[in-house]
Amino acid sequence: MNKIKTSVADCISKECKKSAPSKQVKLTKEERGKFSQEERMGKKFEKATEARKSREVNVMSIICAVLIFGGRKLFAHAQESVMGNTGSVVLMATLKKVKEEENENDENEKVKKLSQKQYDAIAAATKKKALALAALPVPPYESIVPSMGLSQMSPSALCSYIQDKITRIDAVTDFSTCFPPTLTSQGLIDALWPLAMMSTTNTNDEQKGNIALWTKQLRQNFSVTVMSIVTICNGNRAKFALTGISLKKEGTKDTGKCDMPVFKLSGKKGAGNVYVSCKKDKKATKGYICYFGKGVYDKATWSYQLGTCRILIEKQTISEELNFIMVAINRNGEGFWPRPQSIGVPGVI
Repeated sequence: MNKIKTSVADCISKECKKSAPSKQVKLTKEERGKFSQEERMGKKFEKATEARKSREVNVMSIICAVLIFGGRKLFAHAQESVMGNTGSVVLMATLKKVKEEENENDENEKVKKLSQKQYDAIAAATKKKALALAALPVPPYESIVPSMGLSQMSPSALCSYIQDKITRIDAVTDFSTCFPPTLTSQGLIDALWPLAMMSTTNTNDEQKGNIALWTKQLRQNFSVTVMSIVTICNGNRAKFALTGISLKKEGTKDTGKCDMPVFKLSGKKGAGNVYVSCKKDKKATKGYICYFGKGVYDKATWSYQLGTCRILIEKQTISEELNFIMVAINRNGEGFWPRPQSIGVPGVI
């Protein structure tokens, strides 16, 4: 639709540029001999004024067609409006081009169906993921809120999207009890998709009515099916991810804690010394703390040292493998902990 408006705007712009009186308006030989110089200038102005008025009619016809009737009725209305006016041939050619662009845009918006081989590959990949997931322990419960945006999709895009998701759902055995079953949506897709792929200029009123009805039914039916699958998953987001449907992002509350620092370890500060540093965080108003020790963090066996974003840990046992964790601190306490990093305590350098 934007391209249509642009084409019409270009046409209006061209007509407006022609509307001003021009010095190129010429009188015939008889008119030049018949009138004085003063009268000849007046005649030229009259001719230019008539041309301008005629072009203004053409411009107003185009504007009315766009504002009142919209893109698809633009061609027919403009044909009736500009017929008989000066410059109608040029305008008709422009409007014909506009109509062709509109039909081309309609075709480009169509989403074609994938081959059966491609759908089989999607199903096989989903089955493989489902088997791998079944071997893992059930994760903690998390809320599942699907985000599909079905109302924003065209009929053909809707069919393509739901066909992809149905293929994945049918590949997972646990989803076989969903209601309404995917067969209901599949039947609507089979009826709707051929009509959705047709050009709008080739569909009659009955077909347009069916497209609108089946599109609405498909959206509603599949939405209910998805909510049934959410119930089956029971907070298992990993299982729901097998459908390929994205989830609505949850808002995160600002706790006031510092972000986890990206710290580095260096063994170039002397034998038995390890230098821990990171980029200074403005939120770390209370400095930093560095925990270090062997193996997994244990409050009873690990040591710590307070300091700035650069801390030197001294007098450690040479060649001993130590793990380090650097944490930023502010008035809300310690920030988020990063993953530990390990290094062998250096000897003589």
